[in-house]
Parts: sequence; structure tokens; C-alpha cells
Amino acid sequence: MSAWRTSFQTGLRALENQDWPLALQSFEDSLYMAAEDSSAEEQARICHELAYAALKVGLPERAEAAYRQALQLQPDSIEDLNNLALLLQQKAPEQAQYLLERALSLPGLHPENELQLGLEWVETTRLRHAQKALDWLQKAYQRFPLDTRVQALLAEMAES
Repeated sequence: MSAWRTSFQTGLRALENQDWPLALQSFEDSLYMAAEDSSAEEQARICHELAYAALKVGLPERAEAAYRQALQLQPDSIEDLNNLALLLQQKAPEQAQYLLERALSLPGLHPENELQLGLEWVETTRLRHAQKALDWLQKAYQRFPLDTRVQALLAEMAES
């Protein structure tokens, strides 16, 4: 097994044990070592795990950089688009909105993922673009009429 894979496995075990500093260091080491002999997909996975560990250690800037690096390697990663959007919701809501819209536009999105991303998009968007958010919710209600989250957001926006 290559050195970067060994370090990556150490990071995964550290995540399981909630040893966030060890996980972060292991993923940092793994990413450095993987630069020469790994695929873009493998490097993106390392970045994804590194971002998670960085958040757990309290380093949101490092997590943001890792998610951005993962997206450079795999631009259509729904999970990384979503995670970066959630990280940026307060700091850069317009960018978060863009990332969620990009994730929602990807083909083959599972309905539950589409609904979750859409609800996060509505939360990010509704103060600045209330009508767009309401339009999306109304379409979502047609597709998911029994979803209580859609129902609650529609009722809340109707009261506003």
C-alpha cells in the first residue's frame, strides 16, 4: 500500500475515534503524498475528508480551502457543493446560493437529495429572492406533497 493510502486510512480511523487533530494531520499528509501517484477522484476524496476534519478542529478557513480544492478536482460533487454552500451561508450567501443552484442543476439527482438541496437553497435565498424561493417551494410541494418541511416553509412564507 502506498504511503498516502496508509496515511489516509489512519485519518479515517482517527475520524471514527473522533481524534480530529490526528485526522486532520493524516489527511494533510495524505494529500501532500498523493500529489504524484493518485487520481483526481482520490485526491478529491482526501480533500473532502480533510475539510470535515478541519471543521471538527475549528478551522473553517482550512475546510473552505479543502472543499474548493475538492471541487477543482471533481466539479460535479454534489456533496462538496452542498457542504461548501452550508459553510458559506452566513459569510457569502450569494456564493452559497450559486453553489446550491449548481448542485440542483446536475443530472441524475436523487429526489431526496434534490429536496434537501432545494430546501437549503430556499433558506439561503428567501430573504433576497422571496418570489424565486416561493416558486421553488410550490413546485416542490407538487412533487413532495407529504413532506412536512416543504409544508412548513410554504406556510411560513405565506405568513410573511
